[in-house]
Amino acid sequence: MLFVLFILEMSLEDDTVLCIEAEDDSFLWSDIRPPWHMGSGGHDRFCPICEKRISNKIKRHVEREHLPWWFNPTKACWSCKQSVTSACFLRRDHAHCTPPANLLNHWIWKTNALLHVIARCLNLPFLELVRNHIAARQEWYPWSDDCTLSFEQRIVMRMWEAGNRLNMSNIDSFTISPPAAVACLLHWKVMACVLQHLPFSVQTEVKMSEQECDYGGDPVVLRCLPALGQLVDSHCHIDLLFRRHNVDDLMMLREKVRQRKWNLHYVVGNYVFPEYWHTMHQHVNSHDSIYATVGLHPHVASNSCHIDTHIHAMDTLLRHPKCVGVGEVGLDYHRHQRSGERQNQQQVLVPQLHMAVKHTTHQCLNDCLQILTNVLPNTHQIHVHSFCGDQEDVTAWLSAFPNAVFGLSSTFLRVKSGSKEEKAICGLDLGKILLESDAPYLPPPGKPGLNHPWNIASVAEKVAKLRGLTTEMVFEATRLSACAFYNLDAHLLYTM
Repeated sequence: MLFVLFILEMSLEDDTVLCIEAEDDSFLWSDIRPPWHMGSGGHDRFCPICEKRISNKIKRHVEREHLPWWFNPTKACWSCKQSVTSACFLRRDHAHCTPPANLLNHWIWKTNALLHVIARCLNLPFLELVRNHIAARQEWYPWSDDCTLSFEQRIVMRMWEAGNRLNMSNIDSFTISPPAAVACLLHWKVMACVLQHLPFSVQTEVKMSEQECDYGGDPVVLRCLPALGQLVDSHCHIDLLFRRHNVDDLMMLREKVRQRKWNLHYVVGNYVFPEYWHTMHQHVNSHDSIYATVGLHPHVASNSCHIDTHIHAMDTLLRHPKCVGVGEVGLDYHRHQRSGERQNQQQVLVPQLHMAVKHTTHQCLNDCLQILTNVLPNTHQIHVHSFCGDQEDVTAWLSAFPNAVFGLSSTFLRVKSGSKEEKAICGLDLGKILLESDAPYLPPPGKPGLNHPWNIASVAEKVAKLRGLTTEMVFEATRLSACAFYNLDAHLLYTM
């Protein structure tokens, strides 16, 4: 079956990907608040809605006491119908609970109904008018302009827009001072400052809201929103995959591997073996969803005697508009122990890096970073393939190249729980993570045979579990990151 979706181009500014929300409640307390809003010790504060004295986090109080249990999807148990303090408590105390089917759709419908309760109270027919009404009242949101949103919060807002089939705004434009889009009304800070100006009866109706409706306000009756599980495989040897499965398009490949659950949005094919470079034009020209990178694999660079010919051919291939990078390239000392082979790899890596600039990508790591820093500017974008290092490796890469991103493949599934490698990867900002299969290589544990792009769902599921997110949120976050990093065109397309 073919699924047709409207996807608009999305981009992320480098300086916004790492935005982390500050644990700062000062936005709620401006000069318009009475002088007794602080306790004698400087720690007690008053809720802006009920004016109850609060000694802990205002966010926790507002979400638990004034908003529905489902409002924050990362802290809600849909079986018990209650919210918890944090996502880690949800994993620990509610691991036995089974969420309903189409959970994301139900959350979208419920948030729609909540917003329409507020719209009805304000006597406004459209949610966009609600946003305009709130944005025009500076006293309703007296927090500072530098209040930033985390990447995860922006993903939740984007998923609400996508689920309602809206013309999606740039994710970087999501701000709450004032609310820049209807989706920004879903932030707890905006809700808190709006509810304090509404009657108590409306505050109670919001708290108890369980109704589901579509964006227009009509109750949902047997209506199904499109699935949002869109995958981007940022590293796949699509030429070898097609050849080994004896197919020539993604639809046939999907039938071959019997994949039905997830939709494949984009594939970045890595063409690294010169004998198959001739297939690149055929693949990218006949598939809207396939893009390419070209490079000489370290295994080829170690022994090839036609390096000059290959470098010239690469320069020609990189001129194609759908060729988005140079790779995979680098150093591989694991299989090549002899000094002559290592020296060949280093010599071949340098001209490839020069081409990456021209067409604007342990001891082995130290050697590789030394060569990269000698050739590339520190602003260059680098995709670290199949990353499985520790915090020292993360720091080394980001110190040398702040715009680097880290591809997670099935090797991440083999990392021991609680290991320093797992902790380093969990500490990465979600905007720094890409999903990759490396198909037909690196099949996930328990799935022998040839790997395929849809298996990156297993990696996304582990990331979601460790970070207390839904799998769909990880799909959307990594999709946005891949589209921004590789500048993939987002337009009307058939997803496989």
